Amino acid sequence: MMPSKLNKKHKILADQFVSLHINNSSFSSLPSYHYDQLRKGIPCPKCKSFATTSVGRLSVCSACGFEETFEVAVIRNVNEFKLLFPTEKITTNTIHDWCDLVNSKKRINRILEKNMKKVGTHQWAYYE
Repeated sequence: MMPSKLNKKHKILADQFVSLHINNSSFSSLPSYHYDQLRKGIPCPKCKSFATTSVGRLSVCSACGFEETFEVAVIRNVNEFKLLFPTEKITTNTIHDWCDLVNSKKRINRILEKNMKKVGTHQWAYYE
């Protein structure tokens, strides 16, 4: 309830904090990478291994046994792709190549149409 009074020590401490302030963090810069350098596939969200296989409607990790629906796994991979390549368009072909587990482009197309907004038609279609 009673306001405290600031003295010289407080001013010196404040000046030290200001002098130590870092504007650009080294954690904000990402290493350079290219699409061809990255490993394609659907990693397991639990153990991060690429040992996942498609079993019916599920994506099953053979390393740890974690199961998730295949649709959830593909959408998770789409979000990772958007994070890594924000300027690239999300198309059936790019996600088919990125996931590398799915052998059916039609299945990828159905998942994208269900969960994202389609822009354009036929071969020029992409998703947002």
